[in-house]
Amino acid sequence: MPIITIVCGIILDLIGSIGFVATGMRSWTALIPSILGTILLLLGIFSLIKPKIRKHLMHVAALVGVVALLGSGMRLVKSLAGGAAASDAALMANGLTAGVALVFLILCVKSFADARRKRLAGSQG
Repeated sequence: MPIITIVCGIILDLIGSIGFVATGMRSWTALIPSILGTILLLLGIFSLIKPKIRKHLMHVAALVGVVALLGSGMRLVKSLAGGAAASDAALMANGLTAGVALVFLILCVKSFADARRKRLAGSQG
Protein backbone atom coordinates (compact mmCIF):
# COMPACT_ATOMS: atom_id res chain seq x y z
CA MET A 1 0.00 0.00 0.00
CA PRO A 2 2.85 2.49 0.57
CA ILE A 3 3.89 2.31 -3.09
CA ILE A 4 0.30 2.89 -4.23
CA THR A 5 0.12 5.84 -1.84
CA ILE A 6 3.31 7.29 -3.32
CA VAL A 7 2.07 6.83 -6.89
CA CYS A 8 -1.29 8.44 -6.10
CA GLY A 9 0.55 11.30 -4.40
CA ILE A 10 2.67 11.87 -7.49
CA ILE A 11 -0.40 11.80 -9.74
CA LEU A 12 -2.17 14.37 -7.54
CA ASP A 13 0.98 16.51 -7.55
CA LEU A 14 0.94 16.45 -11.34
CA ILE A 15 -2.79 17.27 -11.51
CA GLY A 16 -2.28 20.29 -9.26
CA SER A 17 0.83 21.51 -11.06
CA ILE A 18 -0.67 21.15 -14.52
CA GLY A 19 -3.90 22.77 -13.32
CA PHE A 20 -1.97 25.70 -11.88
CA VAL A 21 -0.13 26.23 -15.16
CA ALA A 22 -3.38 25.80 -17.13
CA THR A 23 -4.99 28.62 -15.15
CA GLY A 24 -2.14 30.94 -16.08
CA MET A 25 -0.63 30.55 -12.60
CA ARG A 26 -3.31 32.87 -11.20
CA SER A 27 -5.43 30.42 -9.26
CA TRP A 28 -3.69 29.19 -6.13
CA THR A 29 -6.60 26.84 -5.43
CA ALA A 30 -5.45 24.82 -8.44
CA LEU A 31 -2.58 23.66 -6.21
CA ILE A 32 -4.88 21.94 -3.70
CA PRO A 33 -4.45 18.54 -5.41
CA SER A 34 -0.68 19.05 -5.18
CA ILE A 35 -0.91 19.76 -1.46
CA LEU A 36 -2.93 16.59 -0.90
CA GLY A 37 -0.59 14.68 -3.21
CA THR A 38 2.48 15.83 -1.33
CA ILE A 39 0.91 14.71 1.95
CA LEU A 40 0.19 11.27 0.45
CA LEU A 41 3.69 11.09 -1.01
CA LEU A 42 5.26 11.84 2.37
CA LEU A 43 3.00 9.38 4.20
CA GLY A 44 3.95 6.67 1.71
CA ILE A 45 7.66 7.38 2.06
CA PHE A 46 7.50 7.53 5.86
CA SER A 47 5.60 4.24 5.97
CA LEU A 48 8.43 2.59 4.04
CA ILE A 49 11.01 4.09 6.39
CA LYS A 50 9.06 3.32 9.58
CA PRO A 51 7.26 -0.02 9.06
CA LYS A 52 6.31 -0.20 12.76
CA ILE A 53 3.89 2.70 12.31
CA ARG A 54 2.86 1.86 8.73
CA LYS A 55 -0.67 0.89 9.77
CA HIS A 56 -1.25 4.29 11.37
CA LEU A 57 0.32 6.20 8.48
CA MET A 58 -1.83 4.33 5.96
CA HIS A 59 -4.96 5.13 7.96
CA VAL A 60 -3.98 8.82 7.86
CA ALA A 61 -3.40 8.45 4.11
CA ALA A 62 -6.91 6.99 3.73
CA LEU A 63 -8.27 10.00 5.61
CA VAL A 64 -6.44 12.31 3.19
CA GLY A 65 -8.06 10.32 0.38
CA VAL A 66 -11.49 10.90 1.91
CA VAL A 67 -10.81 14.63 2.15
CA ALA A 68 -9.63 14.68 -1.48
CA LEU A 69 -12.69 12.77 -2.69
CA LEU A 70 -15.20 14.82 -0.73
CA GLY A 71 -13.63 18.16 -1.54
CA SER A 72 -13.11 17.61 -5.24
CA GLY A 73 -16.30 15.60 -5.65
CA MET A 74 -18.48 18.24 -4.00
CA ARG A 75 -16.82 21.00 -6.03
CA LEU A 76 -17.31 19.01 -9.22
CA VAL A 77 -20.98 18.31 -8.52
CA LYS A 78 -21.59 21.94 -7.63
CA SER A 79 -19.92 23.11 -10.85
CA LEU A 80 -21.77 20.63 -13.04
CA ALA A 81 -25.10 21.53 -11.40
CA GLY A 82 -24.54 25.16 -12.34
CA GLY A 83 -24.08 26.35 -8.78
CA ALA A 84 -20.55 27.64 -9.28
CA ALA A 85 -18.79 28.85 -12.38
CA ALA A 86 -15.63 26.90 -13.11
CA SER A 87 -13.16 26.85 -15.94
CA ASP A 88 -12.60 23.75 -18.03
CA ALA A 89 -9.24 23.32 -16.30
CA ALA A 90 -10.92 23.40 -12.88
CA LEU A 91 -13.55 20.87 -13.95
CA MET A 92 -10.87 18.59 -15.35
CA ALA A 93 -8.70 18.90 -12.23
CA ASN A 94 -11.64 18.25 -9.91
CA GLY A 95 -12.74 15.24 -11.93
CA LEU A 96 -9.25 13.76 -12.05
CA THR A 97 -8.65 14.42 -8.35
CA ALA A 98 -11.96 12.77 -7.43
CA GLY A 99 -11.15 9.80 -9.67
CA VAL A 100 -7.68 9.28 -8.24
CA ALA A 101 -9.01 9.66 -4.68
CA LEU A 102 -11.83 7.17 -5.33
CA VAL A 103 -9.48 4.54 -6.76
CA PHE A 104 -7.05 5.14 -3.88
CA LEU A 105 -9.81 4.70 -1.28
CA ILE A 106 -11.07 1.51 -2.92
CA LEU A 107 -7.53 0.11 -2.79
CA CYS A 108 -7.17 1.24 0.85
CA VAL A 109 -10.38 -0.51 1.90
CA LYS A 110 -9.32 -3.68 0.07
CA SER A 111 -5.89 -3.57 1.70
CA PHE A 112 -7.34 -2.98 5.18
CA ALA A 113 -9.83 -5.85 4.70
CA ASP A 114 -7.09 -8.20 3.44
CA ALA A 115 -4.85 -7.31 6.41
CA ARG A 116 -7.69 -7.96 8.84
CA ARG A 117 -8.48 -11.33 7.24
CA LYS A 118 -4.82 -12.28 7.38
CA ARG A 119 -4.55 -11.22 11.04
CA LEU A 120 -7.69 -13.18 11.99
CA ALA A 121 -6.51 -16.26 10.11
CA GLY A 122 -3.16 -16.08 11.91
CA SER A 123 -4.75 -15.83 15.34
CA GLN A 124 -6.92 -18.93 14.74
CA GLY A 125 -4.08 -21.11 13.43
